[in-house]
Amino acid sequence: MQAPPPYAPTRQKPKTGLIIGIVLGVLFVCCGLPSLLFVGAGIWAVDKGKGFIGCTLAFSTVKKAVVQYAEANGGKLPTAATWQDDVRPFYAKLRGSAKNTGPFDLMPVDGDWGCTEGQVATGMAFNATLSGKKLAEIKDRSSVMLFEVPTRRANQAMPYKKLDDAKSPALMGMEKTRRGWLTVELDDDEVRMGGKAKVNYNIGVGGTEK
Repeated sequence: MQAPPPYAPTRQKPKTGLIIGIVLGVLFVCCGLPSLLFVGAGIWAVDKGKGFIGCTLAFSTVKKAVVQYAEANGGKLPTAATWQDDVRPFYAKLRGSAKNTGPFDLMPVDGDWGCTEGQVATGMAFNATLSGKKLAEIKDRSSVMLFEVPTRRANQAMPYKKLDDAKSPALMGMEKTRRGWLTVELDDDEVRMGGKAKVNYNIGVGGTEK
């Protein structure tokens, strides 16, 4: 009678794959998911803010174009009646050489100038009290040169008057949060919201990075 074979316990299948799967799952929940949510929030913010940021870029760039026009015309600012037509070639050149605009498009050269945020369209106006004046002779260097208005039409100009910020466009589509009307002062390329906070996106225009 043969002796029974030696006892060999059943070998357990390695659990390495299961352990790796659990670890990866924990890492995804702890690290990957928040990262994805952060990236998603960033994409949402960029998409919602495109119109607003493009709007501020337009005001800042047109301000530079107005100054370039004056420098090319004996230091005199354009006249209120034709300011947009006069400045258009200078804006076109600046727009064509803009750097670091990322996903944000600058305002088209042709057409009436202004901003479009979602379904809301506003206009850009020139301060008529500066019409035809020499830059060097304007004493109040904090005078508003360009400002946002509710309507849009060609060569829009009028004396500057602060508008009610409560009636300004919503900030990034949030109806309960109004951003304030945009303005650019004579000696400042940065855009102000509601006449206070400045907006500067470090955009290089005309080959010069700020």
